[in-house]
Amino acid sequence: MAEDVFQEVSILAVRKREDIASLAHLPAWLRKSAKFEALNALRKQQRDPLVFNEKVLDLIESEWAGFDHKTADMLNALERCMGELSDYARDLLRQRYRENLTGQSLAQRMGRPMNTVYVALSRAHSALAECMQRRTSAHS
Repeated sequence: MAEDVFQEVSILAVRKREDIASLAHLPAWLRKSAKFEALNALRKQQRDPLVFNEKVLDLIESEWAGFDHKTADMLNALERCMGELSDYARDLLRQRYRENLTGQSLAQRMGRPMNTVYVALSRAHSALAECMQRRTSAHS
């Protein structure tokens, strides 16, 4: 059931992408959508009683909302850190994660040896990790 809810929220996010104000707004939007989709799935199933009523879920939501600021800070830091990478490293990461390409597929697409691509990905990951560490520790 959780996988079904996740899939429904993912589809809804794609359909409503224009309604999502910004990356900072995304976590709250996802939580609220997941809450409603989960409640709907449980109501449809009706064989198991709800563990939490909606008031409890609203309280949980208000607690989670406190994390939105941290999430927005992390997303902003990631965006800035991505901007500090070389065009090649940025392109590799985008293809790897946005297009879900394997290292072998990336190597074939880029016309480079697989080991070269793996080394470049490793360096990009390290650079991102170092940058994120600097940026997030500066805001702590």
